[in-house]
Parts: sequence; C-alpha cells; structure tokens
Amino acid sequence: MLTALARSPVVLQFRCFGTFTLIGENDWSAKPARARGRELLQYLVAHPNGFASREVLAEAFWPELSIDEVGNRLHLAASGARASLRDALDDVDPIRCVEGAYGWHASVAIVSDVTRFTACYNDGSPAAMREAIAIYGGELFANDRAEWIVPLRVRYTSAYLTMLERLARHALSNDDHAGSLDYGLQLRAEDPGHESAARLVMHCFAKLGRRHSAIAEYDSLCRHLRRGLNVKPTAETEALRRAILSGDHEGGAR
Repeated sequence: MLTALARSPVVLQFRCFGTFTLIGENDWSAKPARARGRELLQYLVAHPNGFASREVLAEAFWPELSIDEVGNRLHLAASGARASLRDALDDVDPIRCVEGAYGWHASVAIVSDVTRFTACYNDGSPAAMREAIAIYGGELFANDRAEWIVPLRVRYTSAYLTMLERLARHALSNDDHAGSLDYGLQLRAEDPGHESAARLVMHCFAKLGRRHSAIAEYDSLCRHLRRGLNVKPTAETEALRRAILSGDHEGGAR
C-alpha cells in the first residue's frame, strides 16, 4: 500500500515500455485490466503534467463520435482507472476532473520508466545512454494498439535506436570492437534494414577475426532488403564485403 506521510505526495510508479504495469512497494505489481480505464491511465501517465480536455481525449479514444457523445464514456473510463489504482492508494482520489478535463490530483506524483528514459536521452552522455538502453523494455504499451499511442511509440523507439547507434560509434572510436558489435547487433535486431548498422557489424566481426560472421551478416541484410524492399545493398556495403573477402579490410565502418 502506498501512503502519504505528513501529506507528502503519493508516488505512483508505472512501467510503460513493454506491458503497461503499476509497480508498488516490495516489487508488488499489477497490470490494469479494465480496457477503457487502462487506456485513460496510459494517456495520463504518458502526459503526466496538466489536464487533458474532453475534446483531446475524445479525439484520442473515440474520433468517430461527436463531442456530445463522449461525456458518459469518459466518466466510465475515469471510474475504471480509479478502480485499477484502488489497491495502491489509501484515501486519495488520484484522478481529478475539472471543467471536463482530466488529470492527476495535486497530491499524486507520477514516476515512470519513460520519464527516466527521456532524461537519459536528453543527457546524451555514454553512461546516461547505457542506462536508457537498460531501461527500454520493449515498445511503449506493447500489447495495446490504440492509434494515439503510435506517434509516441515511434518517438521512443527512434530514440532507443539512436542511442544504440551512438553507443556503437562511441565504442568503435575507442577500438572496443566487441562492445560496438554488441550494440550494433541490438540495433540490427530492432531494425533489420539499417544498412549503416549492418556495415558496422560487418566491420566489427572482421576486426575480431570473424570473417565468416561478417559475410553472414551481409547475406542476412541482402535477404531482408530483397524480401522487404526488392533492392540490393548500396555500393558502399558491397565494397566492404569485397574488402573483407579479400582480406584488405582495414578501414572504419560508416
């Protein structure tokens, strides 16, 4: 049970990457199960500051309905959201409705993996990016398919991929080919068509004396590009393959 001491803020902690989960003390956790209540919770956790108007929520949840038709649905969604949080709170009603807009009660503080991930991304140091990579546990709200989630999901996935590439390049600049390879393989797993990442992986395999693995990476890229886009690798990637096969590869990956 999360309680307020001397009226200090009640902290609600959520995991948003992967399966949406409410986390409590002593690793207690719960997956909010009420469909519409869960979606309102997700929206408020993703936008923890300020209030979301009825018009904004209607457009996110029920774009096919008129604004006059959504009032009761929002009321039911808020009831479901409150019910999902009941076991985590003592006597605080966590969600406020003010003039038709919904947001968090002033006594409630929202903490999420997204908040820390974003702070690490904005920091941009290698240590912070490594922390962000560890935090990322999969797509945002991975098991939910609401349309309003998609732009946020793309934003955070793109940030994750960017940090993987930056860390790979950072390791490479320090001649840490094993470390660079690890980040490069993670990047390729998330984005199989990332040709620059494929070249980096090929380069690192070659530097580590694993020429066959480097060529296998090239072949994997070819299959993906042919199957998904019906295109071939660029001349730069072809040149890297030839250099590795001939044993002349000495340059850096780009």
